[in-house]
Amino acid sequence: LFKEVAGPTEMCDQRQLGLLLHDAIQIPRQLGEVAAFGGSNIEPSVRSCFQQNNNKPEISVKEFIDWMRLEPQSMVWLPVLHRVAAAETAKHQAKCNICKECPIVGFR
Repeated sequence: LFKEVAGPTEMCDQRQLGLLLHDAIQIPRQLGEVAAFGGSNIEPSVRSCFQQNNNKPEISVKEFIDWMRLEPQSMVWLPVLHRVAAAETAKHQAKCNICKECPIVGFR
C-alpha cells in the first residue's frame, strides 16, 4: 500500500498518506461500516502517524509499518477483513444442530 503513494525517494508526506487513507476507507464506506472504523475523517490518523515519527515531513515504509502495527482506527478494518476471509474456508469438525451438516465450513 505504501509504495502506491510513496514518491521516488520511497518516502511519504502527509498529503500522500492522506490520499492513501482516503482511498482505503472507501472499502468500509461501500460496506456501510465506515462509522464503525472511525468515520470518514482521516486527518486524525494522518496526524497520529506523523506525531509518532516526531513530526518529520516524510516517513519511510518502516515507519509506516510500525504505525500500522498500532492498528490506527481508520485502518483497523484491514486485519478484520483478512480474518473474515481466512475464516470462510475454516472447517469445524462439528454438526449443525439445525441442518445436521458436518463438517461446518466457514463461520460457526
